[in-house]
Amino acid sequence: MSHPAELLSAYLDGEVTDEERRVIARHLPDCELCRAELVDLHAARSALRSLPVLDLPSGFFEAGSPGPVVPFRRRPRIWAAAAAAVVAGFIGIAAFIAPEPAVPVTFIQLSVEHSNRSQLDPPLTPGKAMPSATLPIGGAE
Repeated sequence: MSHPAELLSAYLDGEVTDEERRVIARHLPDCELCRAELVDLHAARSALRSLPVLDLPSGFFEAGSPGPVVPFRRRPRIWAAAAAAVVAGFIGIAAFIAPEPAVPVTFIQLSVEHSNRSQLDPPLTPGKAMPSATLPIGGAE
């Protein structure tokens, strides 16, 4: 038998026919998936039913008429599209006019160069200030 998933909510609400109720009752003991879905549906139904019922403000419906329906419309954000187009154009132009490297560079070469350079830099630790350079001022040495 296929899973009666579409009937489980109606089964929980008591809105199935007697035949459907018997089929579901025979199916549930053998199907862990349907039992889990039934537990989830029961939890969701209980959560919804525990929400407070709010009263509408007075005058919300005048003489039974819901009033005019105004659709919600977002104005297009033209500036965001324009900015994206400018950035895309800039990247395209930069990629087009960028010179090709004279020598192809590999990842390993970049890694070695970075490693060599980082060994020359003085270590920065949270408690120490960066070493300052002494520069001659106005010809005084």
